[in-house]
Amino acid sequence: MQTTAPQPRALKTERNPRSAAELQFAWKTLLDAEPRLRIRDAAARLRVSEMDLVALNCDGTTTRLRNDWIGLLSSLAPLGEMMALTRNDHAVHELHGHYRNPEMTDSPREVVFNELGLRLFVDSWRHGFAVTEEAGGSARHSLQFFDSAGTAVHKIYVTERSHLGAYEDLVERHAAAKPLQATGTTRGESLGGVSPKPPTQAEPLPAGDRLTARPVDRSSVERIMQLTAEIGLPLQIVVPSPAAVQTYSGPIHNIKRTGPWINVLDAGFNLHLRDADTASFWVVFETSASGVSLSLALHDRDGALISRFLSAADSEPDETWQDLLDALPTLNPAEGKP
Repeated sequence: MQTTAPQPRALKTERNPRSAAELQFAWKTLLDAEPRLRIRDAAARLRVSEMDLVALNCDGTTTRLRNDWIGLLSSLAPLGEMMALTRNDHAVHELHGHYRNPEMTDSPREVVFNELGLRLFVDSWRHGFAVTEEAGGSARHSLQFFDSAGTAVHKIYVTERSHLGAYEDLVERHAAAKPLQATGTTRGESLGGVSPKPPTQAEPLPAGDRLTARPVDRSSVERIMQLTAEIGLPLQIVVPSPAAVQTYSGPIHNIKRTGPWINVLDAGFNLHLRDADTASFWVVFETSASGVSLSLALHDRDGALISRFLSAADSEPDETWQDLLDALPTLNPAEGKP
């Protein structure tokens, strides 16, 4: 199934632009033809990283940030309510809340914001930018962070309830001395003098964990979302990026299908899930020292996790949740593995 708009014949995006000026022209040409094209998809079409496109405006509407991620993240509380965005190639997780009371770990370095269900693995962050872009006739402000391959790992957006002055002060304090110029490099090559990370792999289970998994039908995730919305069963919805994990906990309500995307469009929480691209769907039963979990997990063709759905009900394991998952039709195990 095709999941992106067809490429206009007049555009020759199969060639990788090597200069910033050439890349800027190619991106503008692409946007003129497809004004609603997202920057991540535009970067894929142009065969560069998303960070390359962001860095094009470092002499104007984009400010490069110093590599002081702990200091920056610890200074976000005065900004008020923000929108946290974590995504991968197949899922986008958007959650409104406050970046306050961060908890830190040293090995590995991790910053946790419990209010946002957010875990940030800052040792994998390499570049950050404050970005101003036009959206619906007004300016939209955000902080955007990238790994060594130029992949966006986490973004923080100013909302109507944010304190714009505090945001501007933070950007001024954390601005880097020199901008990072776009290189126009092919995705996977070195960006900004930093070697790219290896391809994402499925995370191994912690020692001592026991797991059983059952492959289920492709319609399972939309069915589960609709049924839990109807009965008001609260969920935990997890989406990882290469250097962040974001979790929503609560009920979902407004579910809408748009082409290959299934969307949750609730106040304070949005999920955009391209389930048509998902390689496998699994009901996973896991036991560990911390307890028992029963989840619906979505994996891509490389076995990496796209998203995970769990019950957020008080009882563990929740019987209603287990009944819903037990009712999902099983596929032939030969069709894939998590």
